[in-house]
Amino acid sequence: MQAKINITKSGTVKDLNTRDDLEFISDDYSINSIKNTIGRFEELKDFNSFFVKINNGEYEEVYGIYGTVPYITKDIYRIEVYLIPDIQDKSQFNAAKYINTKYQDQPDYIKSRLEDYINSDQYEYDIDYYGSYTDPIDDYYNSL
Repeated sequence: MQAKINITKSGTVKDLNTRDDLEFISDDYSINSIKNTIGRFEELKDFNSFFVKINNGEYEEVYGIYGTVPYITKDIYRIEVYLIPDIQDKSQFNAAKYINTKYQDQPDYIKSRLEDYINSDQYEYDIDYYGSYTDPIDDYYNSL
């Protein structure tokens, strides 16, 4: 299995102010713990603090910011990690679940078009071409 990270600008700290379910983390020990749990991705090295939602001991949502002071005008970045099965391990990859997780905030018609794509012969061809199950879906989404 491979891990893939997706970091998306998601607004500003002001957008999170009304959320009671998030905890702000800025101490070095906890920051390192979060980075170790998520995975030591190069893309995470510049985040100095996080807003996290913890559910049953797991990080359900993670937002990173640059710096340690959460000014309301600071940009926030949603951080999501996906486990991608190796190309030989197709039996464990659920494309519909991947779409519903990664593109959960997209309108239903977008998710429907992506689901139509994964059920097409073109998707099967693209898996072989890309050598990946997720890259063809992401490229198709970007072409919409």
